[in-house]
Amino acid sequence: MLDIRLLEGLVLAVLLPLCFSRIRTSDPAAAALAGAYALYTVLPIYGRWQAWVAVCMCGVCAAAVRRLLVSRGSAQTTEHQETESPAPDLRARATGALIRAARSVLFAVPAVFAALTLGGTPLWRELGRALEDNRLAVTVNGAAASLFLGGLATGLILRRFSSVTAGRAQAVLGGGTLLGWLERSLYFAFLLAGQPTAAAFALTAKSAARFPALQRDEEGLAEYYLIGSLSSLVIAVVSALLTRLALGMAAV
Repeated sequence: MLDIRLLEGLVLAVLLPLCFSRIRTSDPAAAALAGAYALYTVLPIYGRWQAWVAVCMCGVCAAAVRRLLVSRGSAQTTEHQETESPAPDLRARATGALIRAARSVLFAVPAVFAALTLGGTPLWRELGRALEDNRLAVTVNGAAASLFLGGLATGLILRRFSSVTAGRAQAVLGGGTLLGWLERSLYFAFLLAGQPTAAAFALTAKSAARFPALQRDEEGLAEYYLIGSLSSLVIAVVSALLTRLALGMAAV
């Protein structure tokens, strides 16, 4: 179980920064998120030097993958623009970075205070045991893959096979990324619990809620909806089944 936790968690740590639009535009943010998730992954073996090497490597690899996939796509897009965009305001960028750093510190202070004051309490010890629990970590890995990597994969599939832009679909259907996360979280939870009927009911309820908007708008959105919904469903099903198998449960 520990090997599965480490394999899944370290791969997820490298790929997770690509799933968030604000994080995948910054190397430090991508490296920080990857390092944090990798640190959670290697928590049961944090006393070994290999664990810290893995954390550092995940941060470096996440920044490298982000730069390779995101920056290259941005460069290819700007090559086709006839007019050049104005140079970025360095002062504005520095101010924005300072504000983001201040927010991070503001959120970190309560966590550090809690760690120092509650370190010896039973509640803190139970939290530590939960973080080191391999079965819980495998479940978290499966949920993260379904929610976040599933959203990334669904977006790529829609851009490849649907003629409808995300902006027009968002204007008519609404919801967007948040609805996709909620949808896949329900599918994953129901299937992990061995309740495929509940997952089918969730899909039916979503389809019934979307039908009026799809019926009013022009042709093309129905295709977009079907591709997106079925992609989300397939990703959630695969994630849930692999998680059940990793936990030693029956596939169905």
